[in-house]
Amino acid sequence: MRTALSIFSLFIISSLSAKTYLARDLQELNDHLRSAQPGDTVQLAAGEWANIDLDLTLKGTAAAPITVTGFPNGGTRITGRSRIGIAGAHVVLSHLVFSRVEPPEDAEAIVSFRTSGTNYAHHSRLSHCVFDACNPADPERRYHWIRLYGTHNRIDHNLFRAQAHEGVTIQVRLLTANAQHRIDHNHFMNRAKGDGNGFECIQIGQSQDSRSVGACLVENNLFERCDGETEIISSKTGENVIRGNLFYESAGTLTLRHGTNNLVEDNVFIGNGKPDTGGVRVIDSGHVVRNNTFHGLSGFTGGIVVLYSGIPDSPLNGYFAADRALIEGNRFYDCQAPLLQERGGFGERGRSILPQDYRIENNHTLESPPDDVKFLRRTEVGPAWQSTLPHLMALSPRQIARLARATDDELRPLVGETIAQAEQLLAAGKTYSVTSNERLPPSGDMRSYYSTGPYWWRNPDTPDGLPYIRRDGQFNPERDLVSDRPQLHALVQDTWTLAIAYTATGKQAYARHAEEMLRVWFIDDETRMLPNLNHAQAIPGVTDGRGTGIIDTLVFVELVDALKLLELSYTWKPAERSAIKSWFSEYLDWLSSHPNGLDERAAKNNHGTAYDLQQLAIADYLGEIKLAFEIIERVKTQRIDTQITGTGEQPLEFARTRSWSYCTENLEHFARIAAIALDYRVNLFEYQNPAGGSLRKALEFLLPHACDPAATWPGKQVTEWQSEYIYAATAIAASITQNESYFEALDCIPPAHDQLLSLLMRH
Repeated sequence: MRTALSIFSLFIISSLSAKTYLARDLQELNDHLRSAQPGDTVQLAAGEWANIDLDLTLKGTAAAPITVTGFPNGGTRITGRSRIGIAGAHVVLSHLVFSRVEPPEDAEAIVSFRTSGTNYAHHSRLSHCVFDACNPADPERRYHWIRLYGTHNRIDHNLFRAQAHEGVTIQVRLLTANAQHRIDHNHFMNRAKGDGNGFECIQIGQSQDSRSVGACLVENNLFERCDGETEIISSKTGENVIRGNLFYESAGTLTLRHGTNNLVEDNVFIGNGKPDTGGVRVIDSGHVVRNNTFHGLSGFTGGIVVLYSGIPDSPLNGYFAADRALIEGNRFYDCQAPLLQERGGFGERGRSILPQDYRIENNHTLESPPDDVKFLRRTEVGPAWQSTLPHLMALSPRQIARLARATDDELRPLVGETIAQAEQLLAAGKTYSVTSNERLPPSGDMRSYYSTGPYWWRNPDTPDGLPYIRRDGQFNPERDLVSDRPQLHALVQDTWTLAIAYTATGKQAYARHAEEMLRVWFIDDETRMLPNLNHAQAIPGVTDGRGTGIIDTLVFVELVDALKLLELSYTWKPAERSAIKSWFSEYLDWLSSHPNGLDERAAKNNHGTAYDLQQLAIADYLGEIKLAFEIIERVKTQRIDTQITGTGEQPLEFARTRSWSYCTENLEHFARIAAIALDYRVNLFEYQNPAGGSLRKALEFLLPHACDPAATWPGKQVTEWQSEYIYAATAIAASITQNESYFEALDCIPPAHDQLLSLLMRH
């Protein structure tokens, strides 16, 4: 008890005496490092730190490590020719962004857990950092991103992205047996295919270490589209544990290349049919491969789990037979190669000794995807402040991460409602198709989308009601009885619900049902919608379709956001993702060139703005950068310049019989365009037209009426007073401009229909 109290007292004393130093330049940084004591934190100021060559030789304690950290939320960027060495004990390096760094010519790695010779780091940590595209100017140059020496070090919650050169991402140099390093909760993504060996994500030891014990733990890491080489993980020492990792659409394998008695368990491999996606290669003796899930793998090196044959009197860098291996409790679904290959490499490269005394027990081939697999979620890996989640129209990746992590007490009940709705959709199993409409479109093809104009009514003066006549602002209920519009809108709403539920829970069943609905509407040749709106908003007796009908598919703006979330699904096959994009590519071509599309683009009111929003959202989704810039420029010169006066009025919308609805809806279109434009480094809320009009002025013209428009709005409004458009426009404007009065205005605007989305938009 006295010893425990003494340790606790020392911890309290060290915590009270710990200091935080702010370093604004390299001189200050080195000064602070020289005086740093256990428990101290040295913080690098926000901004760019170029060409730093830094050695951290420090001695903290288990209770009071010395921390060298960047500014919160990735505010400190390391660039240029930079490297950091760590030595000593109980040192933490964290919260730094290494952006396009190339280490100096004589450096072995960007971060090395030694400063020189045998001056190693022990019990130290690299955590919550980003290494992004740290590739050399000379593509032939080889270096590693991280090199681990010493013992008991940890690399966790880092993002390693876009490595495209020879060199291992994390290489463990086992110069001391029983290293006991831990590599966990990291996100490896988009590792480009190399032209040979040396492109691994993780390598534990070298061939000469193969008879040594590494005792390293590699767990809960995500390997996403890591195609560097055959060996994604290369274990070359003994008694390592590799568990709970997810290999997603990665061309390669987990390879037990050398060493004995390694454990591979509870990992998930998902290939979705991608070529060269493999499982586990077992080389040398005593390994256990159990309780792993292999899904949609095409196979690599002869099978999914491959037991390798050996070379007689093999050298250390050769092949030892996979004797005494235990392969048990693994599950296989939809794999295209032999599931278990027991003669791997036999007869090749001198391998003539078959594995002996191995056991294969209780493995299962499944007829359908297993529902009980624990998929590692993207919010569980990488830095807490850095998200690889997509940027949606009105939501940042950080806001989506709030949803996915469910850390917000306000969000939980609303997320719960969405999940309950998703469960109902699963139970119903419903899909939608344009072919379910009994009315044959003018094209004669049931796959053609058809709808009628909302304000057009039967003619009371003719026997057959033709031609229909217009009553502005008065909805004809007949339009939803004969058109495909209700089905399309239901598809988008249900897809959005399932995408949100999937993002919040990680439950693959939600994503799979959404993917099935999308397959029926967009891909299946018998049920899919043709990629055009030739017959949208037809007017019986007048026209078979018109450009105005393009506003029917404005819901595609929400749909492409849902698609971005669903692309995070681990089980959506690349072929189907590609087919969806092909459909939208064809539709974008039609939208951009067909006379109906050109007519709508020429519209001077909200229809023109809605056209721009839809075209921009789809172009952005497809990566059509040049077109996106053209649309953003058009929004300035042909929309803001012509639709908004110097006082912020929108005359064309104000003149309508539903003036509040049209003014707020048009501004919401502008705001959503502005949200996308930010990704192209264009801030439309800073743009002012020649008359002095701007999006800010348009919003400030509406805000005095936003809390109770029925009481103060001077224009005509023949239908209900809608709040969702002004709410969304204000929330987006507040986020972009950080104008406090806009945030305050949200408090009095009546709640929008989608309260979950509204709450996310506010933060």
